[in-house]
Amino acid sequence: MPSGQRSGPALLLVLLVALAGCTSRSSDPGAIAAPSTSIAPLGSPTVGGPAVTFSGNRPQVAGHPAASSVLDVTGTGLQPSCQPVTERSDPNLVSILWHCGSQVTAATVTLSGRPVELGDILKGDYRSYLSSVATTQFAYENLAHAATTDFSTWYLTPAALAVVFPDGIVSYPIPSLSAYLSDPSSL
Repeated sequence: MPSGQRSGPALLLVLLVALAGCTSRSSDPGAIAAPSTSIAPLGSPTVGGPAVTFSGNRPQVAGHPAASSVLDVTGTGLQPSCQPVTERSDPNLVSILWHCGSQVTAATVTLSGRPVELGDILKGDYRSYLSSVATTQFAYENLAHAATTDFSTWYLTPAALAVVFPDGIVSYPIPSLSAYLSDPSSL
């Protein structure tokens, strides 16, 4: 068998191994569906955390006015048509995602009202790891030239870190981030 014919299945196997545990969701509803390794959380995004309600697109975190205030700043700055969703609410933090047409905005705050940055939860060379996984995922979806270096929009679900890239959302299961977690017990 010529060597070119052997490399196709080997490359497919390498891609499948690299994609194990990672999925993406395109921001285009008509795009290719996510692979069957989807890690969408089962059940509610609330894991022992406070209830989150919405007044329009402004979140209210029950019993935590400081968290509500910080999230309210983000919600107030968005178009009234933006649809908020609670992605995670636990005893430590709340993560909200707003769908604004084809645009997505997200905010994660501690219950004491401190905004959470990626550098607060991840350490080391996590940016290279996130970018590499996203590049592989988008190549799998025939988006080989997708930009994968902007980590400004992200949110947490009970099971994963989700990063919003221009061409879609890539989810990183929390266990796949173990080498980069600053404090594994906080997630």
